Amino acid sequence: MCRDNLKLTKKLAKIFIKAINSSSTEKMAIYLKALKNFLLIDDQYQQHRLEWVLGVPQLKTANAYKSIKFQYGVELVERIGDTAYNFVSPLTGNTTTNYCLLEKVIQQRGRLDDFCIKVVKELMSLSIKSPVIAKYIYNLPPNCYQYSRYCDWFKEYIDN
Repeated sequence: MCRDNLKLTKKLAKIFIKAINSSSTEKMAIYLKALKNFLLIDDQYQQHRLEWVLGVPQLKTANAYKSIKFQYGVELVERIGDTAYNFVSPLTGNTTTNYCLLEKVIQQRGRLDDFCIKVVKELMSLSIKSPVIAKYIYNLPPNCYQYSRYCDWFKEYIDN
């Protein structure tokens, strides 16, 4: 139904984002399976789906400017593990209730490990099945400067 249908694709992407943020860990497996099929649709809107559901990197900015000079990125990072990039969905923006999948995983790391492991497993599975998704995930910047790419923390997290 979503193949080459922008309106329905956008509506379904919003539903997935809300489901990711409001569902329990047990229901997450069902949503991830459906999301996998949704992201694997190979049409002209595949890149849009990836950006809407997984998120787009946004350089961290200061909330309150104390000087005339704007501060971005490196100037705001004091430690190597501090957040340098946030991931936002163009559909929801930078809201505190509807995080995209990549931002949600980063936030739940160390808290809901079952959720994180399921998502990392699905992201790796998606990358194997689709070179477009693999390229998208591989080329994302890291959330902190401890890593060189977003996916670099997967191995360390799974090993731990």
